[in-house]
Amino acid sequence: QKIQRLPDDFINDYYIYDQMNLIWLFIENNLSPFEKRIMKLKYNYFFNEEKNNNLISELMCCSRETVRKTVIITKEKIYNEFF
Repeated sequence: QKIQRLPDDFINDYYIYDQMNLIWLFIENNLSPFEKRIMKLKYNYFFNEEKNNNLISELMCCSRETVRKTVIITKEKIYNEFF
């Protein structure tokens, strides 16, 4: 049998996807429904910004400041859990 080596990119990509899965599982299982919804509206899977706070506040019927503070608090929770 021939030994097959996986490309380094594959291993690195797998690690990144694995880390993203862990973070999104944490969001899903440990945050309030309000926090979850804001995170899912604001960011895509790789935490690239999808929507701004103004649009999210309109969608969720709350102030921009509430969205901004919630994002900051949620990021702190994620940071404390993983870093």
